[in-house]
Amino acid sequence: MPMSDVNQHALVLDCHRAALEAVQSLGRAGVRSDIIARDGADGACLAYRSKYVDRKLVHNFVSDLSGCLRALDAERHYRLVIPSTDLGLLQILRLEEKDDLRRRCVVASNSALEVALHKAATLALAIQLGIPVPRGHKVSGSGDGPSDIGFPRVLKPIRSRVFADGAAKALAPVIVSSVEERDRVLERLLPYSEVIEQEYVGGIGVGIELLFENGRMLWNFAHERIHELPLTGGASTYRRSIAVPSMALDFSVALLQALRWHGVAMVEFKRTADGRFVLMEINPRLWGSLALSIDAGVDFPRGLLAIAEGEAVSAQPRYKLGYSTRAMPDDIVWMGVNLYADHDQKLLLTRPRIRSFIEYLKVFIGKESWDHFTVRDPVVFKEVVQNSLSLIFQRARKVTHGLMVREKLKRQHKSLVRNHRLTRNSNLRLLFVCYGNICRSPFAAALASSLMPEVLISSAGFNPKEYRRPPAHVCAVAREFGITLDGHKSRSLKELDCQQADLILVMDGENFDALMREMPQAARRATALGFFSADPHRNIEDPYDMSIEQSRSVFARIQSAVHGLALWLDNERRTQQRSAKMRGESFHS
Repeated sequence: MPMSDVNQHALVLDCHRAALEAVQSLGRAGVRSDIIARDGADGACLAYRSKYVDRKLVHNFVSDLSGCLRALDAERHYRLVIPSTDLGLLQILRLEEKDDLRRRCVVASNSALEVALHKAATLALAIQLGIPVPRGHKVSGSGDGPSDIGFPRVLKPIRSRVFADGAAKALAPVIVSSVEERDRVLERLLPYSEVIEQEYVGGIGVGIELLFENGRMLWNFAHERIHELPLTGGASTYRRSIAVPSMALDFSVALLQALRWHGVAMVEFKRTADGRFVLMEINPRLWGSLALSIDAGVDFPRGLLAIAEGEAVSAQPRYKLGYSTRAMPDDIVWMGVNLYADHDQKLLLTRPRIRSFIEYLKVFIGKESWDHFTVRDPVVFKEVVQNSLSLIFQRARKVTHGLMVREKLKRQHKSLVRNHRLTRNSNLRLLFVCYGNICRSPFAAALASSLMPEVLISSAGFNPKEYRRPPAHVCAVAREFGITLDGHKSRSLKELDCQQADLILVMDGENFDALMREMPQAARRATALGFFSADPHRNIEDPYDMSIEQSRSVFARIQSAVHGLALWLDNERRTQQRSAKMRGESFHS
């Protein structure tokens, strides 16, 4: 592409993975970039470190940016303007469509963008065109949902970004597994956006990436997601290029041609086990996994630059199939989450642990690359390496520390059961501890009090906020077990609580770790309540964000553990009675 000595700059709006990839792509073409990052996010803007960046500017992305854009363009005469996030795209919407600056943004018309940014409008168009979509409807309030789509369901805000309280707020889809969980999530989302309630569609995420010019497709590319964060579904941290599926391509082209699309877009689908493609949404800008298409051979930022300059775009590029890229260090986070996740949970997008580790070797045989990882951009390269190594060391320290805590807790429990002598009498004091003191510890304490009325029992938590009430779904499940938590208010753990307790029952390894840090003397009298259950385990999970069914499972484990604790104390009392009788002493229970 010819370069002008006067005009060699592009402008990138907002910082995102796509922003850095675009900056590096354009930089290799001889075009330097200015970046406008969000106020407060500039310190974390990796694109700022690129050698291809000249100006580094900041804006809140809430107030109108058009005046600033015009002033910058008057000076720099940008060859291309790239909105790398929805917030940047919303700023472009404020420019007149006939404006020459808007033309150099290479984006679709306002009406087309409104459809793509509004998930309900996208689905309505898809239905009109005969494109498969998840069953569902718009929701304006809580209450019982439709029975025909069952559970789990997906609650999807109509817009991914909204402005509230003078700031931009990100809204993500949430999978719910019960009516109670659904109502809680709706209560949180509805003040900010209308919500689409959909059936949950399982399968592999597939993205069809396209470059259009005035309603005509120029380029296409396809990938499938391998790792997603969170494990319930989200941004990809590891993906692989695939041959473009003809059915998904036909659906994508039909959608974008109906909108007379201009610029780039990624149309997202779920490919089900039987091979169907179900539309999820349209991403009307450059996408987070842009590195994959560029490294595989389809350089979308270069295509945008050609359109902005009125040049003919080259023919559809051939690209490498089966090529993978990783978002580092995010994929390291995924590896840690996948390592400890319950792989039997059908809603979690887990993968075989050993296989996932082995796949890292693909980078050494040329089948894989890592986002932004290029020695041609040395400062970015160095920071990606440092961030990745730092995260690996942090994770290693955390795992090592967790193993040490686990072993200490195991040894302490064995020692306590073998050597410590407790009896069920009016002088015995038991203290149940969890983090928030609104779910696990108050339920365990109430249940223990009903089984051992002669014992002094209390509960507390590490959360410094007091007087918090249990969630409604926790109260409902507790009532099924004959326990009333409706009037409970949380308490913060005090040193006096620990000093007075004969035995401290924690709910998980993190509680025990916190107790060792804050009150090491008291930690000597602590053990995990879960060790007393029929299926001994040191961790009893927090049901705070769980479904009703999952909460039942947690409370059943607590019930088993409390019964086991009561049985152990009874055995202690009988043992002491027998010992006292053999010594000719009296024993009072």
